[in-house]
Amino acid sequence: MHTINATDISYTQEPEFEQVINTHIAQLWENRQEGKLKAKDGTQLYWCKLTHENHQKALIVVNGRIESAWKYQELFYDFFQQGYDIYSFDHRGQGLSSHLAPNPEMGHVHEFDDYLDDMDLVLKSFDLSRYQQRHVLAHSMGGNIATRYIQTRPAHNFDKIALSAPMYGVNVPWYLKPIAPFVAQIMTAIYGANLCPWVSRLCGQAL
Repeated sequence: MHTINATDISYTQEPEFEQVINTHIAQLWENRQEGKLKAKDGTQLYWCKLTHENHQKALIVVNGRIESAWKYQELFYDFFQQGYDIYSFDHRGQGLSSHLAPNPEMGHVHEFDDYLDDMDLVLKSFDLSRYQQRHVLAHSMGGNIATRYIQTRPAHNFDKIALSAPMYGVNVPWYLKPIAPFVAQIMTAIYGANLCPWVSRLCGQAL
């Protein structure tokens, strides 16, 4: 694979987006490597990477809720042009990874720690030790996952982490905060993967 010289500026600009997305970004994306890993419970985890033999920096992109790595093609392209190899994956319950709820439009995870174990599995499958720099860019729920990952894996080899709107909590009225965790646990125990089916129906109508 070779670096594509698209423009004279560092990042894709809005007036050029339509042209670049259909040419340079599409060409780079066609050269991606991708596959799936099996988690310990059998869940299939989608991963992808864009690499160049001369790159000495790695960027791991951890996406947010209901997202997929496919959404970030423009971002991947811009950082690839800056000399980064790009690595990303889809969380269980969304994107091209296994969907665990009876309704595939609904995201579901049994335990939040499953996200951390999945991230650990995927990262260990990548050869990141050869890079001079290893950075993490995480968005929304991915920001929470990445934060908990580095908190619980002190032996991680990341040099820097950047978070975009990290999901560190749910905005609920102050008077509900003391009981909200218990109510959520009870509802989850009763309904499991079928919790809040109306949300899925509304999302389906919106799509």
